[in-house]
Amino acid sequence: MFHGPSGASPLCVGNDVYFDGAGIVPGDDVGTTIFGVQDNGSSGVFLFQQALGAGTPPVTCNFALDPRSVGGFWHQIEYDPNIYQRDFNTGNLIETINVSNLLTAAGAPQTTYWMDGAFSTYGTPNQPYFILQEAAHPGNLGYLAMLDISSQGLVWTVPMAGNDTAGYDSPGGDAVLVVDSNQNPVVVMAGRQTAAYFITNGGPDSSFFPEHFFPGTAQLRTANKRHHQRFPERHALQ
Repeated sequence: MFHGPSGASPLCVGNDVYFDGAGIVPGDDVGTTIFGVQDNGSSGVFLFQQALGAGTPPVTCNFALDPRSVGGFWHQIEYDPNIYQRDFNTGNLIETINVSNLLTAAGAPQTTYWMDGAFSTYGTPNQPYFILQEAAHPGNLGYLAMLDISSQGLVWTVPMAGNDTAGYDSPGGDAVLVVDSNQNPVVVMAGRQTAAYFITNGGPDSSFFPEHFFPGTAQLRTANKRHHQRFPERHALQ
């Protein structure tokens, strides 16, 4: 029995399952806890339980698998500017990235930004990228950003307000990669205050080309929102 609730969808890697809880056992006061367990079919065993301390805010989105040879998984914490990579076998920290500092260094207004969406992973095992939905706390202006995991650098950022009817917005949910009729990648996501965004590179009639979307080096560039369409109307990529 674990101390719930859990904020993340479980991550399954082979027979190993990783998830979070509000503590280790019901009634304790150890705070948000990261678990690893192994499913052996008719029985299970603990791999680890990492309590983050009393008063630690909850995990609020999925865990992300790190495809690199170092392995492990990533998670966030509500209102926390960092994302955390942990070891598969021990739950120990491998790496921490302060995405909020990267955003403000790139010109975002000074505040704390935290991962408030779902981890989306793209690229290759040797060159992986996260697309992150960053919300301001305090504040209303959110950002969508692509992070080069290996270099810990932002590739591009998109403020979630500017060419719509809302004076502010923040990302909501997942960021999905699709292709248009010319087979160019387009990122599709929703805003909490507005609608669906189709995000491309370079202006209203362009798209991300593969070499732009997965660059060899982490050079910051700002992508452009192509347009948005309010639900429930349907919109087809042109």
